[in-house]
Amino acid sequence: MSQKGFIMELLAPAGTMENFMAALESGADAIYLGGKVFNARAHAANFGIDELREAVRLAHILDVSVYVTVNILIGDTELKDLEQYIKDLDSIGVDAIIVQDLAVAEIAKRVAPNIHLHGSTQMTAATLDAVRFYESLGFTRVVLARELSLKEIQHICKHCKAEIEVFVHGALCVCYSGQCLMSSFIGGRSGNRGACAQPCRLPYELLDSKGESVLPKHEAYLLSPKDLNYSEHMNELVAAGVTSFKVEGRMKKVSYVRQVIGTYREILDEASIHENQRKALASGFNRGFSTAYLEDTVGRQMMTVVAPNHQGKPIGEAYTKKGEVYLSLTEPIEQGSLVKILQSNGSVTYYTVDDEWTCVSDTLYKGRPAEGLAVGQLYLASTPKNTKSRGLQEFTRKYDMSVYLSVGSNGETNYTELTVILDSGLSVTVTNEYVPAIANKVPTSLEKVTEQ
Repeated sequence: MSQKGFIMELLAPAGTMENFMAALESGADAIYLGGKVFNARAHAANFGIDELREAVRLAHILDVSVYVTVNILIGDTELKDLEQYIKDLDSIGVDAIIVQDLAVAEIAKRVAPNIHLHGSTQMTAATLDAVRFYESLGFTRVVLARELSLKEIQHICKHCKAEIEVFVHGALCVCYSGQCLMSSFIGGRSGNRGACAQPCRLPYELLDSKGESVLPKHEAYLLSPKDLNYSEHMNELVAAGVTSFKVEGRMKKVSYVRQVIGTYREILDEASIHENQRKALASGFNRGFSTAYLEDTVGRQMMTVVAPNHQGKPIGEAYTKKGEVYLSLTEPIEQGSLVKILQSNGSVTYYTVDDEWTCVSDTLYKGRPAEGLAVGQLYLASTPKNTKSRGLQEFTRKYDMSVYLSVGSNGETNYTELTVILDSGLSVTVTNEYVPAIANKVPTSLEKVTEQ
């Protein structure tokens, strides 16, 4: 582990091996994931020990760290299995475990002293005293509570020794740092045991003393917070001394991991944010964005009272004219895209822009009967399925390497051998039987081999 102040880490989520590969491709410095047990995302696919071993192997080739979430509250009857699990994690070279229950930390220090301890955000470290307490227990990093302001983060970073990790993007919990019992009360599923039913995303009524609703008809999601997005404040967090910038999303799709991590990689490397990066983050899954905690301006504006699902990317507005709906766009969209209209009265309408719509221009469509539709904000909810990326993508971060190609014969067998060597000295050699063809006209050149 590097000492505090000498690393600036982009930390990506991975709920599946495909997401893990996407995080590697997109330039993550570290990846956090959960095993099949003792993990606060019980409904993600998660990783068995063999998958974890392979993930650690691949990550370490590229000098990427792997942190495993062991972040639920532990029952007394589970301590023996927990001890063996931590030993298994140590044996495969996991860099750190993320912990909520102090019993996990004590067992890890005894049976796997080489694994670093990271204090989960569910430890509710919201003060300097809390961080120093966890330091005294052997934690090398503390994930701060998400409810802190920039001023509070600056103060903690300045006066502590432990590395400080801060969530910069993704879902928020309506309760303090995930300390929520609503799921247990309402659905019998404990968030502190990894089975949160997300009751904050359900509709509720707010009644006065007479039992009458005091809310507008379409404002039912009182407890559903918007998502974090600190992309505009990354330089301030870097200057504050934050070590690790964490993206939430172990339950998200691979496209989300690739897009969000790739965008934050660019923002950190360039030490600035551009309009195309803002648009990229807005097009990924989000419930609307909020910086209320960081700016110490909490209130109604940080809640998604109309709808708790994906808001989409703002792309213009809708209006009616002569009984038809018009979509006035700020940018072209592909045919088959799903758009969402957040109407001025608070209701939500979805349309698929298919061949039933008339394309007046690249940024103007007209079509469906209005049916009383009012003027509203227009969002791109999703693009056609056939345009979504699949499979491995080009790596965002590049690694210097030397490549050696040899074609020849060992007497009985013809072969082609390719060796790749990283700057660290790690090498991979692939050999295949191959009969070299004699060139009829132009022999293969170094330039041609490099191009291919």
